Amino acid sequence: MRKLKDIRKNLDSEIDITQNYVFPEVHTEKSLEGKETWDICRGLPSINLQENKSIKIIENKTLFFDALWRKKFTFSQTLDISRKRVLFSKITLFYTILIILWLSLLLYLDKIVIEARVNSGYNKLTSIAKEIGGIEGTKKLVNDARFDFLVSDILFTPFKFLTGQKIWNGYHAIKWWKMLTKSLDNIFAMYDKVLIFIDTKDIKNIYFTQLLTNLSPEFLNIEDSLRSTLYHYQSIQWIWNKFLEEKLSLQISRLQLVLSQVEVINNNFSTFLDILWHRERKKYLVVFQNSDEIRPTGGFMGSMAVVEVFRWKIQKFSPRDVYSFEWDLKKSNYERVSPPRGIDTLTSSFGLRDANYYINLKDSSETIRFFVEKSGQEIDGIIYINQNILEDLLKSIWWVEFKKINKKITAENFSEIMSLLVEAKIYKEGTQWTPKKVLFDFMDVFKKKLLEEKKYSDYGKVLFDHFRRREIMMYSFNREENGILKELGLDGTIEYRQTLDFSYPVYTSLSGNKSDRYMERSYKKNIKINADCSIQTNLSLISRHSFSSKKRQELLDMMKQYNISSKKTLEIQWSWDNYQFVRVILPQEAIVSPQENISIRDYGKRRGVEFYIRTQPTQTVDFSFKYTLPNKECRAYDYMLYKQPWIREYDVEVTLQGKQERFSWLERDFFYSWK
Repeated sequence: MRKLKDIRKNLDSEIDITQNYVFPEVHTEKSLEGKETWDICRGLPSINLQENKSIKIIENKTLFFDALWRKKFTFSQTLDISRKRVLFSKITLFYTILIILWLSLLLYLDKIVIEARVNSGYNKLTSIAKEIGGIEGTKKLVNDARFDFLVSDILFTPFKFLTGQKIWNGYHAIKWWKMLTKSLDNIFAMYDKVLIFIDTKDIKNIYFTQLLTNLSPEFLNIEDSLRSTLYHYQSIQWIWNKFLEEKLSLQISRLQLVLSQVEVINNNFSTFLDILWHRERKKYLVVFQNSDEIRPTGGFMGSMAVVEVFRWKIQKFSPRDVYSFEWDLKKSNYERVSPPRGIDTLTSSFGLRDANYYINLKDSSETIRFFVEKSGQEIDGIIYINQNILEDLLKSIWWVEFKKINKKITAENFSEIMSLLVEAKIYKEGTQWTPKKVLFDFMDVFKKKLLEEKKYSDYGKVLFDHFRRREIMMYSFNREENGILKELGLDGTIEYRQTLDFSYPVYTSLSGNKSDRYMERSYKKNIKINADCSIQTNLSLISRHSFSSKKRQELLDMMKQYNISSKKTLEIQWSWDNYQFVRVILPQEAIVSPQENISIRDYGKRRGVEFYIRTQPTQTVDFSFKYTLPNKECRAYDYMLYKQPWIREYDVEVTLQGKQERFSWLERDFFYSWK
């Protein structure tokens, strides 16, 4: 073993490495024992990196020894470790700041793109209400909006790593709009499936309940997407725009209604099919109501039809004049019924033609069923339809060429022409010797035109809108089926207790003429909140008979065209006064101020105010009464005015604590809230 004379000893103890500087493969005396070392500089001082952090090595080479570096390297300057560390820190800080700024810029640009996409999608959805481009245009808008929200959802991914309520509000808002467009896509998918089914089978050969069975997966998809839509909306804790929040809350309430109805269908699908006569043939009475003479369910029941249906396909349709039923009733042996209040001023008897007198649809339906069965017919339920639906369907196809009278029938002239011809009794030929024969003949031509035009989406909108406004109502005498109809909102039920104050004015025509066609109705509500929170209110019902001399001349010309000269026909059309029996339904706790021309009635869980209004042509009558509502809990005041079926449009004026507001051309129930 060769003696090592040129190695500095005890380096292990003299090198202070408390600063954690690492030198690769540093060899001590012990580790070099037995090896040759020729070029190590002798007499190196002790290296202490704890106090003095400068190392000075002057012109020394390491050819074979790799204690400090693995390859040839010449040190000819002083290495200042402290400066290198500061420089490294500054470089690191610079790049860190640069990365942060870069990421911030990306997030900012991402935010701008997200906002632009969300606004674009929102504007496309709101433009749907304009109905530009029909159903195909609407589908394109929804698809484009869904793409906007899909892109927004992807771009929002980096923000999910951040915290804060605003971040989660943004997340749920984007998800909400995205799921809403998905819900609409599901509805359109169902619509397309229906069209394909109709085109394949032809509408005259379709069993519609079989079609509904095929659509059951779509109903489930719609329920899932709507549920997700509402979940994300309800997860939003704060909406920055109050006006937007109010607008959205209205749309959300409609979505909740649709969801609840879809849930009812999905949860009771078998029973729902039974309502539509899927498993057995059923017989329903269809009541066509003439709204020129207003009644609680819509209008005078002048025409009816007994319809036998199987799987929602009409197997037999038998139209009948109401007086045809009345003729059979006269031959029937049953205890005659006295006319109720109001009707007793019009007739001394009470029969089928006046049976829709009752405000509650159940009571009117049971009364109709009683008289129909006494006339010899068994029925499983009743469908109420107002003539408004014929006028709205006429608008969708513009007109119908009715060659029998050589006239184009439109939504504008339908009521006056048909009423005139029926009352004049000039078309009674054929097996159905009835003044309504001309109306039944027109219905055949009308149905044919509807099938030729094939505007099924327009027809569907009309039907849906009339169900929503209680213009079409259904009542089944099967309790379970009727429960489903109630949950779906198809039975005309009114949930009165939704607001602190409400009123439901119900008109029953006693005129014996068609003057309701010309009546304009409006309401004034004056409210005062007392110191004890009780509510004093004055309700005015304003009736205006809008018949004019111009309209009189138009009717005279029409009568001349069809050789009608009967004075009675003239009187029925316009020349008599409009005479109404009015019942206004109020909250049970309402304390009505007594006055000479009103009667206060107990309607079980509600209070009723009854009176008569007579309005002459061109005259306006303002009938008002007062009542007080206790409000022990000091609830914020809100009010609902329910619209009677058939009333097309009406105006409302509300004055609360001296502040007046007007609402015009209303077509549905009116809601008011004091904020």
